[in-house]
Amino acid sequence: MATNTALITNLCTTKFAILKWLQMLGYVIIVFFLIDGKRQWAPYTLIFICAIIFGILCLATLLINYFVLQSRNRNNTTRPKLEIAFNGIAILFCLVFFAILTIDYVKMLSGNYNFHKYLPPPNIGKDGWRNRILVVLVCFYIF
Repeated sequence: MATNTALITNLCTTKFAILKWLQMLGYVIIVFFLIDGKRQWAPYTLIFICAIIFGILCLATLLINYFVLQSRNRNNTTRPKLEIAFNGIAILFCLVFFAILTIDYVKMLSGNYNFHKYLPPPNIGKDGWRNRILVVLVCFYIF
């Protein structure tokens, strides 16, 4: 029973775990909001795929952190290096995607959809799609 409690504590209630779960939540929101638009424009597809990959990697780093703590090898410097490398790459991609989506949002505000391969799905509409891009921008800004 103590092992299950330690598992839940390390995977859910530590500061590191909570930040990882919030990061994964941000990637899930991005995936859900871009799922209907990945055919519209190639960068949407790239952002969609990267959000899935980064979400999986967040979970992997959380699990790696737990199992390293379980092995009681506290002198292991691989975990912090792995976490810093992952976060550095994720930040770089998020900044690039934030810049791309900001330009996209500004162009859509002026009514310019010419650079998209297709218009937004009819059930969402142009205003709805702009709102979705705004939500994704906020997720990239926060995470």
